[in-house]
Amino acid sequence: MGEVFPRYVGLGYLAYGTALLFAPRPSRALALASGAFGAAVIASSIQQWRVAGRARALTAQQGQRLQLRAANPLGESIPEALARTRAATGGKQFKRIRARSLEERIAILRKLALAGGEDSDVRAKALAVLTRKCGVGPARKNCVPEKGWDKEVEALFRAFTDPRSEISVRYTRDTITKDLFVGVKKTLQLGGGDCDDMSTALAALFMSVGYKAQLKVVQGKGAPTWSHVFIRVGIPPGGGPVERWISLDPSMPEHGPGWEPPKGSIIREKVFDI
Repeated sequence: MGEVFPRYVGLGYLAYGTALLFAPRPSRALALASGAFGAAVIASSIQQWRVAGRARALTAQQGQRLQLRAANPLGESIPEALARTRAATGGKQFKRIRARSLEERIAILRKLALAGGEDSDVRAKALAVLTRKCGVGPARKNCVPEKGWDKEVEALFRAFTDPRSEISVRYTRDTITKDLFVGVKKTLQLGGGDCDDMSTALAALFMSVGYKAQLKVVQGKGAPTWSHVFIRVGIPPGGGPVERWISLDPSMPEHGPGWEPPKGSIIREKVFDI
């Protein structure tokens, strides 16, 4: 009602100005002034109506975002997630790569992991996890102890598999028609990938802070060929000999570091250095 009333006032002044022009003794100056005032009132009313309309639309949009966030436990709305994944893909199409044998596929994964391990952005993500501080004042210290190799392995693995983490990656299958090979940075940006995407990305994070890594491929019972891949990282890090290897399967985060598929569930296995 508050938006409509000024328009009626403006129309009234326009009508009054028009009537003055046709009066027995027209007052042209008064008629023009009345008409101009009426037109100004109407224009102001239309502007206010447009502003109010935009405000209502914005309020409705914000309400929709709140509803979407309420349905999403991570707090990221569906439009926000879509914008993030579109920005990560850049609208690029898939590039066809011929890789028939297991060795050809491993060569591709190894190349992706090595490139990711030498990327400064990937290293920055790993350092953000390992250099976190805990406590306040004199009690402030590194959350992950320096040279605590097992603690570092667990911290990076948990950050990679925890949906609340900035570097988490969710297990998501490839397209129905293609087996995709995705770069490490792209996988981390998208936040999703299958076992080979997750393995190369996790291996790259470890390699960026000095750990040797391997890809372990298995064929499960009932599978017609090689069906799964995960990684192993060497302890201690650095260029010296590895004393022991810790298996990490990011597609099975509930089992934690050290877990592998049970021997009774696999037909064969192979290990490849990265």
